[in-house]
Amino acid sequence: MVISLSVLLMAAPAEASILSGIIKIVNGILYVPAATLRGAVTGPPAVGLVIGALNGVLGGAILVTQGAFDLVASGLSVAKRIAPFVLPFVL
Repeated sequence: MVISLSVLLMAAPAEASILSGIIKIVNGILYVPAATLRGAVTGPPAVGLVIGALNGVLGGAILVTQGAFDLVASGLSVAKRIAPFVLPFVL
């Protein structure tokens, strides 16, 4: 966690957003089993498992969506910066 935060602080905004998007997507994928396990351990046996799974699916979907939007936004920013240099070679 400390290493990723230091990389985010040193990187340019677009690259930091790319890294942030990747981190959110990975956290969203890992959020589902973590929330399911947390619900099973802290809640009633069957109900806690179901509530934890629903919480994990919804929270994971939100994190993956946020990560995807971060990647798209940073990709557009990087493409806008690189386009003047690539365009002469394409034409």
